[in-house]
Amino acid sequence: MEHCYLKLPLNFADLLAKRELTTCDLEYSIAQNLFLILITAFGECRFDSSFGCELWDLDFELIYNPNMWKERVQKSMQAAVERHEKRLLDPRVDLDIGEEELDLGVWDGKRLKQRLAINISGKLTTTNQPYYFSKNLFLSPISYSD
Repeated sequence: MEHCYLKLPLNFADLLAKRELTTCDLEYSIAQNLFLILITAFGECRFDSSFGCELWDLDFELIYNPNMWKERVQKSMQAAVERHEKRLLDPRVDLDIGEEELDLGVWDGKRLKQRLAINISGKLTTTNQPYYFSKNLFLSPISYSD
């Protein structure tokens, strides 16, 4: 039997009206969970204070040594993915820190922001097929782009 996974965010109006909720496939469900892990601060989820990663604690920290900062965030993300995404075998988290000029749209200027490119790879536990997840986060304050 094929598993059905719920697509986030949940539509509570459909839930209360007992209508069918929107579903997604395994790969999309894993991507949703990985994204939640990345953007959640430790202690934010009441049911499990270990859910999330250290990125939020380090967001506004001055990065004097980018390699040490990157290693600390990478270890935190690696541990969080291994702990909270059991549908991936041998997950591996790779990070790249860079700068990107963003067009703010509202003003006539541009802003230079720190970009954190996150790549997570592994194998699906059910089929042993390769799985890849990639997301760019911008720091101070954290934001993302698709």
